[in-house]
Amino acid sequence: MLLAQHGEDERAFRARLALQGREARDAELAEISESIGKKLATLDERIRKKQNTVAAGEDQSRYGYAEALVDVFARGPGAAVKRVGRAATKAKSTAREKEDLESLLQKRRELETQWRAAIAEVTARTDPATVPLETIVSKPKKTGITVHLVALAWRAD
Repeated sequence: MLLAQHGEDERAFRARLALQGREARDAELAEISESIGKKLATLDERIRKKQNTVAAGEDQSRYGYAEALVDVFARGPGAAVKRVGRAATKAKSTAREKEDLESLLQKRRELETQWRAAIAEVTARTDPATVPLETIVSKPKKTGITVHLVALAWRAD
């Protein structure tokens, strides 16, 4: 709870609220960005590695089928069976890797959505324009009064 200073008008008080609200918002946003930023960096690294794995697997399965086709003509159908089997296994493995990659990309999109939602929530919560002001009237108490001088004066006419 913040209280206005003695003699401070509403505009000056709201300006002080705005400054403190921005400072609180910036601190919370920095904390959120650091936390989610670390998660995004880790996820981005996993995505990069998975993309490299998928690309290598696609190349290997593509070349495996091509080599099998060459073997059919060069060595006969029997020699190509092993290569086709290996290429098919690699293609299945690559398909699983693609599914894993898509799952990682989906997690990244969800994390970005959470990040945006957290930023919007903090910004809305710390907006000084939405803070309702309550006027409190304080009456002086007898214990808060100190008498320094008691004097009696009269004028004779």
